[in-house]
Amino acid sequence: MAIAATTRVISAVIEQAIVNAGASAILGSPPYMTSKAPDQLETGASEPAHLALFLYHVTYNQGWREVGLPSRNGAGNSIDRPPLGLDLHYMLIAYGDSEYIPQILLGLGMQALHETPFLYRQQIISVFSPPTSLSPVDTALASAGLASQIEMIKVTPEPLSTEDLSKLWMAFGGKFRPSAGYE
Repeated sequence: MAIAATTRVISAVIEQAIVNAGASAILGSPPYMTSKAPDQLETGASEPAHLALFLYHVTYNQGWREVGLPSRNGAGNSIDRPPLGLDLHYMLIAYGDSEYIPQILLGLGMQALHETPFLYRQQIISVFSPPTSLSPVDTALASAGLASQIEMIKVTPEPLSTEDLSKLWMAFGGKFRPSAGYE
């Protein structure tokens, strides 16, 4: 649940920044975020204005990889679970049918992530405890305990070369869109 909860919280941070920037006059009404894969999104002449935070790759975190091997008692029963440290690799992808809308959205999303280098525990808690009732998916994601992880979650830009972007977009099977990489 923690992987999906991380995506949900990062999406909420970006969406809140878009709302705070007053971009609805230009972009229309929310939602502005999705986590769907590029090949699952509507594209073309009537493409809705939104950002996709697409998780395209997961790797083991080198710093946490060897911490706490599984422990067993004399009977062979598991008594401890080691932490599973992961690095999540995302593409922030901008969509829109107007000339400058994708660039506006990408800029707002990148600015939000630049200003939020960590997912603070209170931010995580606030996403999963809104004033209205949670959806069933958010209720399940809240059970991940993301706010009580050992370390705070860091969000950093991940520079991608033109070759890397070309390979990714070829694998996505879609037309290139303005995008940026994050870890």
